[in-house]
Amino acid sequence: MRRLARVVLPLLLVAAPSLAHAWRLQDAIPLFVRLQGRVGPPSPATLGADDWQLQVKGKTYRFQLTHLAVMGGQASTGDVVNALSPYTPQLKLYGPDPVLAPFADATPADSVSMLGYLVGTPGTAQLMVNSLDVTPPAPAPTTPAAPAGK
Repeated sequence: MRRLARVVLPLLLVAAPSLAHAWRLQDAIPLFVRLQGRVGPPSPATLGADDWQLQVKGKTYRFQLTHLAVMGGQASTGDVVNALSPYTPQLKLYGPDPVLAPFADATPADSVSMLGYLVGTPGTAQLMVNSLDVTPPAPAPTTPAAPAGK
């Protein structure tokens, strides 16, 4: 019995924080959230971002989550990130085709921002997308040409 306790107790101590986040999130849903980031693998522009996978229309995309804000509901940003991070994909996106279409065309250089309601439970979480904006990078500033010589 003691041997079993020595094995099980450390496992419970490791798993308890993530289970607590999942339980808190499950009680808080639905949440109105804003996600911001970039589609694609990690890059210098997304250093420190959470590397998530989002599923849209049955296709899975890597998404570098740079910012998440809980706009409405009873959970913290940390609760959401910690509850969803262990699962793949972290979220399935649902919404009207015209709203979701720009996501599939986004490049790793584009900034993606979306607002929606987070529903479901960790492992089956869905984002009901209300709006999705894809912003291309700003063009590099150009330097004026030198005046022509006389």
